[in-house]
Amino acid sequence: EYNPNLYGYATDDAYSYQPASHFNVGENFAMSRDMPFMARNLVERMKNDPKVDLKNHWK
Repeated sequence: EYNPNLYGYATDDAYSYQPASHFNVGENFAMSRDMPFMARNLVERMKNDPKVDLKNHWK
């Protein structure tokens, strides 16, 4: 069952560079060597999102 308070999921079919992708930074055909880039991208998106409080929400 999904949490109704879940936030950050893609709201439409979107590439990772499109706004509708939100925290979905995965890329088609990405390789393991691409993971550091995707991780940095995700963290940056979370830091820049006003609804995310990394200090109090991240565990």
